[in-house]
Amino acid sequence: MTENEVSRPAHYTQGGIEPIDLIMSQDMNGLQANVVKYVTRYKHKRGTEDLKKAIQYLIWLYIQELFKKQETNWTVNTPLKDGTLMNEFALELIRQIDKRMERLE
Repeated sequence: MTENEVSRPAHYTQGGIEPIDLIMSQDMNGLQANVVKYVTRYKHKRGTEDLKKAIQYLIWLYIQELFKKQETNWTVNTPLKDGTLMNEFALELIRQIDKRMERLE
């Protein structure tokens, strides 16, 4: 692997600004940064797999904001009232999207 593949991989240098520059200029947290990372590279790296990852991080970001309003800490292993873990909840939403899309094909 060359230095350029590490510091400036092609899937991040396709546009006028690298995602890391946007992430740092906006002082994004890890969840926000991962949404930007996966959305900006999906066409050049792993396609819909990267979009699914972006959706998962976006769901977690949304949940984080809801918990902030309640002044409650959470992790991906925090259970909901029905016992479902946050991570399982996010993955189930993505599976539901996949199922609905299958019906359109």
